[in-house]
Amino acid sequence: MVRSKGEDDGEETVFDGKAKFLALVRLLDFSILSSAGIDSSRSRAQINKEWINKGVGNLQLRRPKDAPTGVPGARLLLYNQAGKLALNAKLYAGMKVKQADDKGVALVLVNGVQAAGEEDGAARKPVQTMIRVKDGATAKELIRQIEQHVPLR
Repeated sequence: MVRSKGEDDGEETVFDGKAKFLALVRLLDFSILSSAGIDSSRSRAQINKEWINKGVGNLQLRRPKDAPTGVPGARLLLYNQAGKLALNAKLYAGMKVKQADDKGVALVLVNGVQAAGEEDGAARKPVQTMIRVKDGATAKELIRQIEQHVPLR
C-alpha cells in the first residue's frame, strides 16, 4: 500500500496513477455545448449523449485502514492537474467494472463532486463513466483493485 499526500487518517491508498476521467452525459441544453467543446451546429438528434472530459490528473483508490476486504468505504478520487477534486465516488455492492478498450475502464459511478454549470443534484445520479490510464496493464490492475474492494453488501 502507498501512503499518498493528502491521504485522510484512517485510509490507505491501494491504487495511485495518472488517469483521464470521462462521463457519458445527455446534453439537453445547447448552451452547454460550447463550454464542452461540442459543435452546436449538429441537430438535437445527433446530440443525444457525449463523452465529456471531467478531468485529467491523479486517480486514487482508497480504502479504510485495517478493514477486511468487502467492507464498505472504499472510494475513487481524482484530483485534476490544478489540484481540484474532480471525482469522489464510493464503491458500492454489485458494482460492475470492465475493460472498455486497451486503456479504458468502464463503470457506473455516483460522483459526489458537482461540476460548475451542473444542475443541483446532478452529482448524486449514477453516470456511465470511463477512466483511461496509460496502458492495458494499468487498466487491468485498476479493475482488479476495484473488484477486490467492492463491498459485499
